[in-house]
Amino acid sequence: MYDALFCDMNLADAADLEEIVRGPNLGEGTCLVKSDDSSIYLISGEGEYIRKHRITTWETFNKYAFNFDAVKNVPKILLDAVPSSIDIFVETD
Repeated sequence: MYDALFCDMNLADAADLEEIVRGPNLGEGTCLVKSDDSSIYLISGEGEYIRKHRITTWETFNKYAFNFDAVKNVPKILLDAVPSSIDIFVETD
């Protein structure tokens, strides 16, 4: 799962692991998608609990080392059918 969503990342360069906010559970089928607009979403969950999480900015995308090559283009009608959940963002001071 990790290799399918994230770039190589040196954890020594990452923030203190305890300071990283826990996000959605990443299970089989979790993927990064986008449609015609510029937003990228993390799709996660199973069955009736599948949700999309909008990645708010490129800063957030890069901060969490998501892999742009893993982003799949999907039809807007498909993306619109997935219920929204909390956004993924970087907290600022």
